Amino acid sequence: MKSKNESRKNKIIKVTSKIIVTDGLAKVSILEIAKKTKISHSNIYIYFKDKEDLLISVFTHHLDLYTSFLDQNISLSGSVDNVLSETVKSIYDFNNSNPTSIKVIQLMRADPHFRKVLPSVNDSQLFIKLFNWIENEKSANNVRDFNSILLADILFNSILSYSNAIQTHDFTYSEVPLSNFISLIRPLFVDSTTLNESRK
Repeated sequence: MKSKNESRKNKIIKVTSKIIVTDGLAKVSILEIAKKTKISHSNIYIYFKDKEDLLISVFTHHLDLYTSFLDQNISLSGSVDNVLSETVKSIYDFNNSNPTSIKVIQLMRADPHFRKVLPSVNDSQLFIKLFNWIENEKSANNVRDFNSILLADILFNSILSYSNAIQTHDFTYSEVPLSNFISLIRPLFVDSTTLNESRK
């Protein structure tokens, strides 16, 4: 049996990621990956049992990068305002420095088939902690009493829309700084009646 080579595996993941971002999930094929990586069709199967296993591994690779970055940059202590600001800034920074990762996560989670088989938020210790924090803040009436997954999805997608608009020059960062964006989305999470309480 041929031994596995980590750099070769990473090359397969990198090339597959590029195909997903540039051509879409439907264009991913083992033959195309073999051609672009110059790794034989049979050798790719040393690392991944089939195309679906490869795609899930690609998603997991990027999700791990994302959650590791957030875990290092978000502290779930302090006021709701502080946590919201840290979270927004961290997702914004990660999107700017890792656009391929964010795009792969978005595209794969938007696919009806893969959404059912991909790792869920309950598989990530970071998101378990984040959702527990949201539930605690909801119990204390510091965060709106909406579904936690819905709140997280709204936050994630709003930040990406903002970041992508800057990257495509719809507006500049100086025209709409991150602090203004945070002020815009804050009412989605914090009811105005709890404004003063959350700042104590």
